[in-house]
Amino acid sequence: MSNYTISKRVSANIPRSIEIDGQKGNLDNFIEKSWLKNYNLKEENKKKLIEKIVICLSLVCHSSCRGIKEFMKIVFDYDISIGTISNILNRAGEKAKIFNENQDLSKIKEGALDEIFSNNIPSLVGVDLRSSYIFLLEEGCGRSGDDWGLALLEKQEKQGLELIYAVMDQALGMHKGVKEVYRDAIIQSDFFHTIREIFKVLKRLENKAYKEIKKFYEIEDRFLKALLKKQGQKYGRKYKLVQSEMEEAISLYDDFWILTQWFYELMDIYSESYEKRVWIYDYVLDEIKKRSENKLDIRALVKYLKNNKEKLLSFARVLDEKLIKFKEDNHYDLNIDDIKILYRQLTFGEEHCKYWILYFFA
Repeated sequence: MSNYTISKRVSANIPRSIEIDGQKGNLDNFIEKSWLKNYNLKEENKKKLIEKIVICLSLVCHSSCRGIKEFMKIVFDYDISIGTISNILNRAGEKAKIFNENQDLSKIKEGALDEIFSNNIPSLVGVDLRSSYIFLLEEGCGRSGDDWGLALLEKQEKQGLELIYAVMDQALGMHKGVKEVYRDAIIQSDFFHTIREIFKVLKRLENKAYKEIKKFYEIEDRFLKALLKKQGQKYGRKYKLVQSEMEEAISLYDDFWILTQWFYELMDIYSESYEKRVWIYDYVLDEIKKRSENKLDIRALVKYLKNNKEKLLSFARVLDEKLIKFKEDNHYDLNIDDIKILYRQLTFGEEHCKYWILYFFA
C-alpha cells in the first residue's frame, strides 16, 4: 500500500486523531486492528480461514503474493511470509490437479484447442465448447505434434476424452496431434486468424491508396502552378502517371473491401447452405486471385484461404446435417432456409424487434 499524507483541506470529515497524526504510512487509523487475532477461533480453524483467504485473493482477485501479504497485514494485522503464501497456493494446486485428473471427460465431444504462452513457455489448452470447462492445461511442454498427441492420448486413456469436433488455429503441431489421436474428428479452423490475415492485407491496400492520393495531390499542386507559368509540359506526363496509379490503388482497395464483406457474410452461421457457401467461397477466392498480380501479400492470402477452405467451411456442413436431422426427427414441413430463419429468430427474445421481423419471414 502506498504511503499517504492527509492534508488539512480534505480532512474535515476524518477523526481528529487521524488529522493530528503527522506520521505517514499504514492504514491502521481506518480499520479495527487485530480482528483475526482476537476472533474466537481454534488455531486449526484459524489456519484454514487464512488459507481460504489467500486462495480467494489469488484466484478470485488475481492478486500477487506480495499483494496478498500486504492485504493480510493491513486488514487483519497478520504477518504472513511470501514463502507461506506460495506453499498454500502450491498445496491447493496439487489438490486441484488430483481433482481434475479424476474427472470423467467422456461427455465432452466438441473442444476448442489452443496454445498460450507465459514467458515464452507454451501451455497446451483445451476447452469444452458447450460448458467452457477446461479439460486440458498442460504446462511447460513443447508444442509439436508429439507433445499434443501425448497430452490428448493421456486424457483419452485416463479420462475418456473422445473429441468428434475440434476448433483450432492453423498450428501444424496441433493438427498433427489431434489427427493422431482422433482420426475421425472434424477439424474446424477458427475465424479470428483468417479474418486477421484478410484485414492485414486490406489495411496495407488502404495505406497504399492513401499514399497514392497524397502523392497525387502533391504532383497536382506542382502541375497547376506550372500551368500558371505556362510550363505544364514539365509535369504533364508525371501527373497522368500518378493519377493512373492513384485510381488503380483506390479501385483495388474498393474491390478488396467488397470481397472481404462477402467473405464475412459467408462465415455467418445463418448464411447459405454448405454447397452455396463453397461456390461463393471459390468465387471470392478467384476474384481475389485476379487482383494478386505482382502483389505477394495477396498471393500469400490466396494460398492461405485455398489451403484452409474445407476447415473453414466444415461448420456449415455440420450445421446443415444437424438441421436436416432436426427436420426429419420433428417432421417439420419446412425447407432448410426456413428452419435457419426460425433458428435465428429463437436467438432473440419476443421483446426484440428482430424476433418479429424474422417471424413474418419464417
